Amino acid sequence: MSSQLSSTQQNLTCYHCGDKCQDHSHQVDDKVFCCSGCQTVYQILEENKLEAFYTIDKKAGIRTEAIDKGKFAYLDIPEIKSRLIDFTDGNITKVSFFIPTIHCSSCIWLLENLYRINAAITFSRTDFLKKRISITFLEQETSLRTIVELLTSLGYEPQISLDNVENPERNNNAGIPKTFTSHKLLVAKLAVAGFAFGNIMLISFPEYFGFDTHSEHSFRYLFNFLNILLALPVFFFSGWGYLKSAYQNLRRGILNVDTPLALGMIVVFTRSLVDIFMGYGPGYLDTLSGFVFFSLIGKWFQQRTYDTLRYDRDFKSYFPVAVTVKDGETEKQVPVSELQVGNRIIIRNQELVPADSLLISPKAHIDYSFVTGESMPMPKQAGETLYAGGRQVGNAIEMEVVKPVSQSYLTQLWNDEAFASCRTCVSDPATTPVTSSSESIQNLFNRYFTVALLLIATVSSGFWIVQHDYSRALNAFTSVLIVACPCALVLGSSFALGNAIRILGKYSFFAKNTQAIENIARLDAIVFDKTGTITESNTSDVEFVGYEHPLTDTQKKYILALVKNSVHPLSQHLYKHLSQFITSDYTTEQFQEISGKGLSGLVNGHQVWIGSAEFMYEKLGAESVAFHFPDTLTTRVLAGIEGEYLGYFQFHNHYRKGLDAMNLELSMNYDLHLLSGDNAGEAPNLKYFFKDEQHLHFHQSPADKLNFIKALQSENKQVMMLGDGLNDAGALQQSNVGVAVSDNIAYFTPASDVILDASNLWFLPGFIYFCKQSVKVIKAALVLAAIYNLVGIFFAVQGTLSPLIAAILMPVSSINVILFTTFSVRYFGKRLEKNRHQLKTYTFSAI
Repeated sequence: MSSQLSSTQQNLTCYHCGDKCQDHSHQVDDKVFCCSGCQTVYQILEENKLEAFYTIDKKAGIRTEAIDKGKFAYLDIPEIKSRLIDFTDGNITKVSFFIPTIHCSSCIWLLENLYRINAAITFSRTDFLKKRISITFLEQETSLRTIVELLTSLGYEPQISLDNVENPERNNNAGIPKTFTSHKLLVAKLAVAGFAFGNIMLISFPEYFGFDTHSEHSFRYLFNFLNILLALPVFFFSGWGYLKSAYQNLRRGILNVDTPLALGMIVVFTRSLVDIFMGYGPGYLDTLSGFVFFSLIGKWFQQRTYDTLRYDRDFKSYFPVAVTVKDGETEKQVPVSELQVGNRIIIRNQELVPADSLLISPKAHIDYSFVTGESMPMPKQAGETLYAGGRQVGNAIEMEVVKPVSQSYLTQLWNDEAFASCRTCVSDPATTPVTSSSESIQNLFNRYFTVALLLIATVSSGFWIVQHDYSRALNAFTSVLIVACPCALVLGSSFALGNAIRILGKYSFFAKNTQAIENIARLDAIVFDKTGTITESNTSDVEFVGYEHPLTDTQKKYILALVKNSVHPLSQHLYKHLSQFITSDYTTEQFQEISGKGLSGLVNGHQVWIGSAEFMYEKLGAESVAFHFPDTLTTRVLAGIEGEYLGYFQFHNHYRKGLDAMNLELSMNYDLHLLSGDNAGEAPNLKYFFKDEQHLHFHQSPADKLNFIKALQSENKQVMMLGDGLNDAGALQQSNVGVAVSDNIAYFTPASDVILDASNLWFLPGFIYFCKQSVKVIKAALVLAAIYNLVGIFFAVQGTLSPLIAAILMPVSSINVILFTTFSVRYFGKRLEKNRHQLKTYTFSAI
């Protein structure tokens, strides 16, 4: 009977979210729920006739937690509210939120039916790809705070941070900077150029092939002037960016790829106007439009990246908008930016400390993994300084601010020169100088190509001028600039790297720009963070070492019932470990959690203790606790029941799958290092992965990590840094390639060049190899384009190659280069997929 009951309990799953239920304590009719939050959401949906939520996708709900009624009080502050909303006229208000928990069609359906739950909501629309919801509501009937509380009660808490308030331009795009909306402008320019190109070609065909002789050129002038009207927006709108970039670079004494593009545009446009107005011919406006159109295609393809991802986050993206300030006996919400030295603030469970402060409460338990990478929460006593970025675990604490937010320990990372320089902006040569170590192959090639092209065009035209053949001189100058236009060079690089970005994105390896791929191909050193990067942040390997005998099933049930009540990370790991093997229907009474020490409570009438060695000394006495474990740095939690010491649970980091095979392959070609903010307790295990103890570096602060990267670069090494947290942001930014490894790529991604889904970390060697092959394709395309240009220039300098023939050859060469790069990169992409499947089968089957 007992085993049958246990089996039944194990099969209990929450009707709303699908999680395992421990008992029937939360039940409506025949439906069981894991917590009161899920039960409440179900009842809300049922009352508002939204039962279809469960028919679209069974168990599609998000597990909810109890809402602190004061959590969103800051949304009533007028200055914060005004910065978050998109529009209001005092009656109708519009607002957009980024909701990272949107994950399926049921979520969309529920969020777009909010008006049936709150009648003051008149409209809601969900953008699934950007995980954004846009809501319109009646200001006089509800409030922004009420809307957010409703979303949170349904399990869709919006991500609202200090960055949203200080940079309100991000709000309209769900946390995406407005610069991303410039892609719409690029599409508009591309559409104008494409429309003009097609129509000018159609209008010009009759004259090109002599078909207009039958009309005695009656339509010739009309069509030519129509072509001019079509070409004007191409020159002054679609192609203006190239002209502006070339002008700005020339003022700085720089020749970049835009210089010959701009010069070619000016020459073709001017030559066409002269030919048309002087009656020499129809000009080459179709060439101009095609010239700009193909160039914009390359730029669009290059910039077609992932708008839903953020590569530039700093600490403001994760800090709260407001904090509770205590003034005498009253409490009020104050914007974080207005915190002053001397303010008494209240920080509740799981809230971040926004500024360096002095602890007033007797005790606190601070998790600094957000800042330092140290995975274990640290106990703090009254009078100690708590640094910004720490997260309180346990009861609410009171502190006194000793430094403003702008001067806190956390912000020191962003005062480093690594953040002052815009290393990741090298794709915009008009605004950012680049060094030879980071300059793209295309820019490096085109720098010399531009000088050579201008020199050849000038010398060839000058030669014919000396010969008094001015017509041939003009043809030579024009033909050289057209036939040797760098359009093919630009498109070759853009399409190769654009395809590479797209293929890598299929495997959740999201590159910020094409420069990142070229930098990856140059690597010779790779540095890993430990916690959360090569280890699974939410999983630990747990082992019980009994003092005299293993735990009985009953003892396991007692411990499981106790730790179920705690939010401490170790308690959660222990709960997850034990619940795999057993369930417990026992309830806990007199539960007490002593921050930084342990848990106690009565389970089925038996006193149960879980905690540190110090805690067990206090409860059982030194003579009762026989410490039988070696003096190492491994994390342990002791257990005791009814005055008897049972033994300890030992926690080991759980390393990601395939880590050993990955490091073995990488070590053959790269210098590997590990940086960790933790102690050296895992050193024996890490030696297995890194083979060399000298490459393991522990007790590394964020500044230490950044300086370590600088030291490697001082040895002329091209460095890739892989990290997961804000504590790694400085090193990620300083490195030649910063890779943010995240279990949730849409939610937590510090400043980086690449965002990598943690589940695909094991295939890092494959990604690097693919980047190298893509760069080889670019070099081959450049050689192909150079050969074509040399042949074309040979005839152009003689003045015998008409601009018309040159104009025809230009797009032909561009198309050839596009086809070559596209098919070559796709070929290597298929090999990448094949190798990934084979390696995954071999690697994971061996684990």
